[in-house]
Amino acid sequence: MTRLKKVRPAGRFALELEWRDGRKQRADLAGLIAASRHFRRFAEHPAEFAEVKAVNWGHGVAWKNGLD
Repeated sequence: MTRLKKVRPAGRFALELEWRDGRKQRADLAGLIAASRHFRRFAEHPAEFAEVKAVNWGHGVAWKNGLD
């Protein structure tokens, strides 16, 4: 399994994922944010969405507010 090297915000509710093998992907989380009562927090506080980082040795992402 390829692990994340970097993650950063890429527009409103999207993330740019850079994998250790050099590939880049864009993940649009707008549907998750609209459907999840937990992730809806980002719709109410969009600045928090930018506080994202790769965690668990590149196996996931998490935000400063505790969501992952």
